[in-house]
Amino acid sequence: MIGFSNPWALYGLSVLVPVIVLYLLRPKPKEIKIPSLMFILKIEERRRFRSLFRRIIRDPLLLLQILAICFIVLSMANPYYTSEVVKKVRGDVAIIIDSSASMKAGNPSRFSEAVAMAESIISSLEEDAEVSVIVAEEIPIVFLKKGSREGALDVIEELSPKDTRSGIGNAILFAKDLIGESKVPRSIYAISDFSHYIGSSPLAAERIATTNGISTRLLKVRGGKENMGIVGLSSGRRLGDCVVDVIVRNYGTENKSAEVGMVIDGEEVQSEKVEIGGGSSEILRMRTKCSRKEHKIVVALKVQDDLQEDNTAYCIIPEEMDFRVLLIRERGSSNYLKFALGSMKNLEVDETYPPVYPSDYGGYDIVIFQEAKEEDILPGTFAELKRFAEKGGIVIVVGFEGLSSIEQSLLYDMLPVDVVEVSTFGGKPDRISEHEIWQDVDLRRINIRKYLYGSTKEKAVSLAEINGAPLLSAWNLGSGRVVYVGISPDPEWSDFYSSPSFPVFWYQLINWVGRGESVLERRNFKTGEGVPIFSNSSVYVKKPSGERVEGRGIVMDEAGFYYVEEYKKWIAASLLDQDESDIGYEMETGKGGKIQEGGVEEKREEEVNKTSFMFAVVAVALLLGEWIYYKRRGSL
Repeated sequence: MIGFSNPWALYGLSVLVPVIVLYLLRPKPKEIKIPSLMFILKIEERRRFRSLFRRIIRDPLLLLQILAICFIVLSMANPYYTSEVVKKVRGDVAIIIDSSASMKAGNPSRFSEAVAMAESIISSLEEDAEVSVIVAEEIPIVFLKKGSREGALDVIEELSPKDTRSGIGNAILFAKDLIGESKVPRSIYAISDFSHYIGSSPLAAERIATTNGISTRLLKVRGGKENMGIVGLSSGRRLGDCVVDVIVRNYGTENKSAEVGMVIDGEEVQSEKVEIGGGSSEILRMRTKCSRKEHKIVVALKVQDDLQEDNTAYCIIPEEMDFRVLLIRERGSSNYLKFALGSMKNLEVDETYPPVYPSDYGGYDIVIFQEAKEEDILPGTFAELKRFAEKGGIVIVVGFEGLSSIEQSLLYDMLPVDVVEVSTFGGKPDRISEHEIWQDVDLRRINIRKYLYGSTKEKAVSLAEINGAPLLSAWNLGSGRVVYVGISPDPEWSDFYSSPSFPVFWYQLINWVGRGESVLERRNFKTGEGVPIFSNSSVYVKKPSGERVEGRGIVMDEAGFYYVEEYKKWIAASLLDQDESDIGYEMETGKGGKIQEGGVEEKREEEVNKTSFMFAVVAVALLLGEWIYYKRRGSL
């Protein structure tokens, strides 16, 4: 549309009338009649009226003056025209990209579609817009804080999806806080497949951000839906064999066949075929002979589907070591613990009966204090055990009735728990945290009848409890470690002694504490967990991709084997997440369709284009031309 913002100025065109009239009435040169030309003049009189306008048109000076006046008047009228243009986004903008494992699904992947969508959004921003780029892993990570459009495009080009779960809702709330203080218009664009998530709901986070005056858009990407993956893995040793239990799930609707292979230290040693119904899971036990050294194991699911990252899982089976063990127990006490220890080929077990104790524990790796009468515990018994632990030894104290009667000052500095009294308020044990010692140990089948009521000390770690009282606690003491086991092998205290899990538990406990690792250290993890660091200084870690990183809070965001240089040990991380492997799941879009598909639609707006300056420039040029014309004609 064309218009004038000052139309009254157009009345200035009326100036043209007197200009033209004056031009026509200007004095003419004096005419002298020559008789021989009279017949020509007679003809000219007849053409005078017709030549009037021809004179006007042919006179360049008059034309220049008319055009100059027209353009001067038009420039004063402020002419403009409108056109439709794409509406640019202004102010502070936060772009969130989900980089969880499910975003790798499809070909091209969901993540590549998200990157293309983010680039399109950035291109639609105003030149002076400030852009923040946030990646939604299990925790939000800021890759760019209030940078330029060009900087945001450079950052997004370098992003890649990880093997972790999605915290998209948490990332939206984080973005709200990041740009919340800005006084300019604020916008959040969250791009995700909006499958399963951890933490805050993305819909709830969107409502909170919108309530705070931030325009928030949830943009969904798609790609791939058929999947079959490894969702569970556990490993260990059984009678000289390496044993791996694998859980495979088929997320499709139809039966599907696949082959599962086990690779130990780079060599495939076993392969099994499995057929799993749609929506079902299958547990496979893979077992093979292996040496006592440490082994790196890879389990591969050989199948073509839309998500490859959950088709491989990794684990470490630590080295099996020989230990010399001293068992301290009262004569006539239960033999179940003695029999369990005797079944382990890597243990050399000696016994002693209180009040007889060795003068030096230096010849042993582990001392297990099972039971003693109060009168058989000498004043220096626990002091000697404490010194043994401080020098690097392992002490395991089993809960027994006389332990609560011992003067606490003798135990305070050694035990990781404070014991108060014997309780007969029984029940089932509660597992406090996942740990390798619980593998194949079914705590639900254990009935506790008696135990020592107490509490875990501040610097100790509790792995199992009953009614709030510690059943398994440990801490480091000097260069060694002390472990408290509250599940007694005495039949009057529990039925654990008769469980198939009893020798398994003690085998795994002995091998764990005997390796001399830190209390919280494990060798096998899920992606998204942190590398276990037990020092105040940062460490170097080599990731599966080959990247070498330094820090204290290093997150395992890639599946594979990590090498922790400070400890000179390998650890393994695998996806193993039923929700993240469920790529066909779709969350509700919310009321009013809060989750949108297909990217951001371009918004168009009318743009006013002013042209008065151009008219003014032309007018000046015409006046200049008129001046040159006068100059040439000699009128100036």
